Amino acid sequence: MIRLKSFLGYPRRISLIISATLLLSGALFVLMGEWQKRSEDQAFGAAQVAMRQAFGVFPDEVNDPAPSTVETVDTSRVTGLIESPTIGLSVAVVDYIEYNDLETAVARMSTSSELGKPGTSVVVGHRTGFGKPFFDLDRLNANDSINVTLRDGTKLKYSVTLQKIVSPSADLSEFEDASAASQIILVTCHPKYSTEERLIIVAKLLDGETQ
Repeated sequence: MIRLKSFLGYPRRISLIISATLLLSGALFVLMGEWQKRSEDQAFGAAQVAMRQAFGVFPDEVNDPAPSTVETVDTSRVTGLIESPTIGLSVAVVDYIEYNDLETAVARMSTSSELGKPGTSVVVGHRTGFGKPFFDLDRLNANDSINVTLRDGTKLKYSVTLQKIVSPSADLSEFEDASAASQIILVTCHPKYSTEERLIIVAKLLDGETQ
């Protein structure tokens, strides 16, 4: 004999089991995502340490990179360091060859001028994930400083002239200033955790000024 009360309880139990399973799956998904982000950030940080060490800059607050990291990072590709005291930015730059370059550094687009040279250098970097080097780029405003150290030790000081949101297909040449001895445009995704638009920071070299 099947009791009605017991029979009617089965769907509820099944529903609870399904709900618990879905909640557990969601929690595991979030944890896996966080683990992946942490792994990406650690790999980016280790690569940056190796690059900075090869560049002659080695922060006291970080430990020596693991030998495996040093062996797998092509430190010869480092062309400079970009720093901004306003947002605590300090990141090594490589010349862009492939998208994976952004997993270990920020990268100067090969179609733009070399850092410190006449013209405009376009440097792209992740805003979230892979060390999120450009996470706080939106905090840079007009007249804030961006310092660039070249491979040969030359130190240059740039001043921000513009912060703007543009489409991913925007022609950045419209932001070039022929009167500037040299310009740098930093590019990252906008808003945070989205690739819908691009945030750009335009800065020009201050004549005759170094850091």
